[in-house]
This record gives sequence, structure tokens and C-alpha cells, in this order.
Amino acid sequence: FRRVLFRSMNAVREAKLALDELQAAAKKAEAGSDPAAIEAARQAVVAGRRKVIGLLRLAVQLGDADDRDRLNDARSALAYYLFENQQYHEAAAIGDFLLRWYSESPRSPQAAKVTLASWQLLQRQSTAEWGEAAKRRARDTANVILKKWPEKAEAADAAVVAIAAATEDRDPEALLALVAR
Repeated sequence: FRRVLFRSMNAVREAKLALDELQAAAKKAEAGSDPAAIEAARQAVVAGRRKVIGLLRLAVQLGDADDRDRLNDARSALAYYLFENQQYHEAAAIGDFLLRWYSESPRSPQAAKVTLASWQLLQRQSTAEWGEAAKRRARDTANVILKKWPEKAEAADAAVVAIAAATEDRDPEALLALVAR
């Protein structure tokens, strides 16, 4: 299975390179004034991103638990590309999985940041009831990030979210606990 995961990740790398080229072409098209070319370039980027997502899903499914680092790299990248594709529920779920089960993985802080951003965007897009649940999940994610990686850059974003949540909840004890950290 290690060879299968390795080959899958090579295919992902190639698809990412192709996506980078599509994104560069889209930027070039946006500098022009042809709406049809701009839309075609945007659609090509979406298709390229979907291909990367599909290959990453395959890599995760075929991955071997013995090759945990490479598998977690694939999971983290999948969370990122799902976020870029505005699939926030899935991005949050995968990022949260890495945050809670594989926080020692080098890519987990990045996945946690994607998770936090996903929950924040879901607060704004959903119904009031779902928005409240997403806000709680964002606060919980921020607190986990602050506990696991207080010295990493991701903690700064998490602190902003946690402080905003404590302020909105009118919770002076939570604010003081955050300041004490």
C-alpha cells in the first residue's frame, strides 16, 4: 500500500502543478477584458481543483496507516483544497480529525487553521441555528489550537476567535483565562 500511496501522491503533485498553471492563466485572463475568457479560465481552475480533490480522496482511501505522515499530509492537503473549493463542512471535518487525533503531525496546525476558517465561514452562511453551532465549534477549535500549539502562528488567529467569542458571550472569566495564557 505504501507504493500505492506514493504513486497517488505523485499524481496529486502533477495535478497541483497543472492547477497552478491554470490559476496563472486565470489571473492573466482576468487582466484582460474578455468576459468569456475570464469565465472559461475560472471554470478550468474549478475543474483542476476538483481533480486534485478527487486524487487526494483516492490517496487517503488507499493510504496505509503505517505511512501515517504521508497519509496525514494528504488529509491536510485535502482539507485545504476542499476549503478552496468552498466545501467548508468537509474541510472542517477533515481538519478537525487531524487536530484531535494526529496533532503531532507536522501538517496538523495548517489543517487546524483550515478548520477554524471553515467554521467561521459556516457561521455566516447558514441558518441561525446552524450558525450558532458553527460558532461554538469555532470557539472550541480555537481553544484546542491555543492549548496544543500556544507558540505557533496559528495560535494568534485562534486567540482572536476565542477573544471574540468570549466577548460576544459576555464571559469575563473566559477573557481572563485567555489573557492569562
